Amino acid sequence: LKLWSGKKVIIMPCLIELGPTAKEIHQKVGKKIGETCDLAIIITKDWFEEIKKTAIITGIDRIDPENIVFLENSKEILEKIKPYCQPESVILLEGRLPQKLIETLKNEQ
Repeated sequence: LKLWSGKKVIIMPCLIELGPTAKEIHQKVGKKIGETCDLAIIITKDWFEEIKKTAIITGIDRIDPENIVFLENSKEILEKIKPYCQPESVILLEGRLPQKLIETLKNEQ
């Protein structure tokens, strides 16, 4: 995402099956979000708070805490990303996302 100059959005679930390393790995994800993203939508609750906390600490001067959100509803996700759907922006769909979300995003084009 660092390669793009426009707004950067990530939509992702928490990572699964990480065992005892889960907290550390989600902190690393949060750090990268804080360094890079303008909006992060996490679609599963498991490690959301850990990701958000680390992203806020890391990106204290660059990312609004209101832009690190937990959302499950496809239509709410679409509404949240609409302001970022500009030619210079990049939206990364990371990991296994629900088919309903993919269909909602495709149908909006």
